Amino acid sequence: MGACLVLRGTARSFGALYTWMFLFGVAMALAFPNAPKALGMWFPPQEFGLANGITLAGYGAGAALAALLVPLVLEPLGGWRTLTSLLGVLTMGLGLFWLVTVRDRALAVPGAGARLGIGEALRRVLRVRDVWVVAGCHLFLLGGYIGLIGYAPTYFVTVQRMPPAAAGAVIAGVMWAAVVGTFLLPTLSDRVGLRKVFYFPGMLATGLLIFLAAYALGPSLWIVALLWGFLSGTGALAFVVPLEMEGVGPLLAGSAIGVAVSAGYLGGFTSSLIGMQLVRLSPVAGFAFWGGCYALSALLFLLLKETGPRARQLL
Repeated sequence: MGACLVLRGTARSFGALYTWMFLFGVAMALAFPNAPKALGMWFPPQEFGLANGITLAGYGAGAALAALLVPLVLEPLGGWRTLTSLLGVLTMGLGLFWLVTVRDRALAVPGAGARLGIGEALRRVLRVRDVWVVAGCHLFLLGGYIGLIGYAPTYFVTVQRMPPAAAGAVIAGVMWAAVVGTFLLPTLSDRVGLRKVFYFPGMLATGLLIFLAAYALGPSLWIVALLWGFLSGTGALAFVVPLEMEGVGPLLAGSAIGVAVSAGYLGGFTSSLIGMQLVRLSPVAGFAFWGGCYALSALLFLLLKETGPRARQLL
């Protein structure tokens, strides 16, 4: 990822820029699904929510800090090329830091010592019904997030007539509230020992709040935005349940989460196309559609078998 960013900074044509960003996405696909798997290897099941919550809160904090700092450092650094190259070097440094500080850990489960080929690992996880369900949850979750986060600032400026700085501040507020929610709500889920009772109402309420954000103004918009961000923190549990699924667990979590995240990015791609067509008919229709994606993710989650630490007590 870091090398692709450095090379992106040297691009002199659209084709070169597209190539390096495509390869960046390929490299990210190697890293992103394996982060939850690594957490599953190092943390006990009763801390899966906490560990994944902290990790995903870090992603959110990085995005929020980028939105805050990039406008401040872009000109002093001499433009986007220098900034992109700097981020690339920092990313390579992060990879080296991982190599020298984190060791792989053997799993005390049957078959953990055997190396599975890509095909065999995928065949195993695709035979698990709940992997398909959680993939659907990711499809609608990332579909709603990617579509909305790209359009919401434009809507606030062009339809609600907000100054660009104010619109950016609202989106930053959503992100910072999500950082807090992503840390606290999965941790609370660990304490309770259940996943559905957090994900379903959290995602459903997030979808409703997104729709309300299309109409709210002034202080009410800030209240809606902060609640929207905070409750969206339950989305981290969609990365936790594959670690706890029967037939998957930490051993095959990388493959299962890879399938789920692939579905999520497919959802982000298609929902953006569909949502922007709806926006042409009515700007509010986009908020309704992307909020509905969160609601559909919540409903699909109900089809999963409960996987939290208290799941056996419910049988």
